[in-house]
Amino acid sequence: MQDQDTCPLEVWLTLRNLVKDAHTDNQETLLEGDWYFSFVIGRSQSPEVISLPDTEVMAMVLDTHEEIPVIVTNIELTNTGLRLQYTHEEGTLSLSNQEIRVVLENGKIIGNNGGIGSPTEDNLAMKFSYQWLVPVNLNEVAVILIGKTEVNVL
Repeated sequence: MQDQDTCPLEVWLTLRNLVKDAHTDNQETLLEGDWYFSFVIGRSQSPEVISLPDTEVMAMVLDTHEEIPVIVTNIELTNTGLRLQYTHEEGTLSLSNQEIRVVLENGKIIGNNGGIGSPTEDNLAMKFSYQWLVPVNLNEVAVILIGKTEVNVL
């Protein structure tokens, strides 16, 4: 097993223009300009992980577009995203039509900016990782939505 790299990460962030309703027909530039930030993120501690129970969700059969139930396993919630695994019948099943979201206790819903997945070595399951649009406080998470299925976090 490889040792975890605990060296701090230095981050440089450039923000350009302050825009209201970006990427919509109502987009409005409120302030033009560039802002530069740099900060350091310590990596001496691994992020908190909440393991969630195996859950039945709907998956699509790629050949027929029929939805069938599938069990999602190894569900792990972090403040930056969600990891999960499901049997994909050697590539014939997909969760791509299921929106993955986090619901906070105050009712706000946060989506993800896409997921990335790869098959397991035996090609019987897919492992996916999704990243939230913004980091969330795990103490404020009520449920995870996988399509219409709610996975309780409490």
